[in-house]
Amino acid sequence: MQPLTFFDIPSTKGHVSWSPNTAKVRMTLNYKRIPFKTTWLSFPDIESNHKSLGIPANPVGPAAYTCPAICDPNNVNSDMVVMQDSFPIVKYLDATYTGPAHPSVFDQVGGAEGGGGGMAISLLVQNILNTRLYPHIIKITIPKVPTLLDDRGVEYFHRTRTARFGVPLSELCVDPEAEWRALEKEIRVLSDVLVASQERGGGPFFMGSVPCYGDFCFVGFLVWIKAADERDGERVFAMGQGGCFQRLVDACKPWLV
Repeated sequence: MQPLTFFDIPSTKGHVSWSPNTAKVRMTLNYKRIPFKTTWLSFPDIESNHKSLGIPANPVGPAAYTCPAICDPNNVNSDMVVMQDSFPIVKYLDATYTGPAHPSVFDQVGGAEGGGGGMAISLLVQNILNTRLYPHIIKITIPKVPTLLDDRGVEYFHRTRTARFGVPLSELCVDPEAEWRALEKEIRVLSDVLVASQERGGGPFFMGSVPCYGDFCFVGFLVWIKAADERDGERVFAMGQGGCFQRLVDACKPWLV
């Protein structure tokens, strides 16, 4: 098996996944034991790289070309598979790399319910993140992302995000404490689910002892906040009852490399 190429965004803190979108794909690749190599792309280089490889533009969303993206040379039925966007990538990986050597992130065996259910909990976690958590945390964390970027990335990020949000990043968050209060209220449901699952299944994941893609989505969210601001990370980790958020992240750390 040839290694896939995985496209990620570099950080001033070293070659680590800090973006929530790339982190969840990196965890999926590692958990499923799919060989891959990482190509690091500064923000302004993403579009030209993807176009040169024939990666189709995103049909929806604020950016036509983003990371994560992959090139898979192992497709026996056609040319190399090239694609972007985390959820389509993970669905492709889970459908393509199957069997005991490549455990599923959607169809678990041995979780808290005794098997299956990974897709349902993953969709639930994604929905909560996208509709109830990100609307608050982006106002706090997005302005801090440039501290993670190289000089070209900083200029690109300020320019494109100012255009996207309609205000300079310094003006994105009008009332930080109001956003934190709203986040703490909304995140409680994931804390409750994690605690209940951990108590029932004896493990740190949403399904107990076996991880699913939903775990990787939430861990990506948590590590993104902490990467951008250590104190913000401590604050959001403390919102997990009994340390459940920290236990989840610790359990997933081997797959973040």
